[in-house]
Amino acid sequence: MDIETLGRRMNVVGGPSEMAFPKNVGLLFFNEQPEHFFPATQIDVVYFPDGAGGDHFEEKVFKGPLGRITRDALDYINRNYLKEVVTKHADRPQAERFWNFPLAAIEEAVENAVYHRSKEIREPIEIRIDGQELMLLSFPRAKSLYPLARRAGR
Repeated sequence: MDIETLGRRMNVVGGPSEMAFPKNVGLLFFNEQPEHFFPATQIDVVYFPDGAGGDHFEEKVFKGPLGRITRDALDYINRNYLKEVVTKHADRPQAERFWNFPLAAIEEAVENAVYHRSKEIREPIEIRIDGQELMLLSFPRAKSLYPLARRAGR
């Protein structure tokens, strides 16, 4: 099948056959540079080794189709900032394992931020990490994941 028919079946192409055009979802998920159509379509992961008030920070910017940058940002966070602590006990053979931030909560929050991000406000999604908190900024709202992890019993 031709590309237009495929696009229409996927519901990422609209308009009459003589004037087909890509829908926003097609531009965001299947275009290598969606920021040309929607400025600031990116995810910034910012790490503050000395806390948010410190003088140093590390930043990694993810650009491209939404599905890819979401997956890449989550993989980057998982590899670089999620830490597991194992506590062994003298009175029993089982050790307890704790994560500084629960990956499932981060995945859910980032996916929601990408999906619900305002296309009118030209600000990137920003994930701020320090030793105590992981905060997700996605306009029109921001969410701190540390209290979320506490409520979940982690």
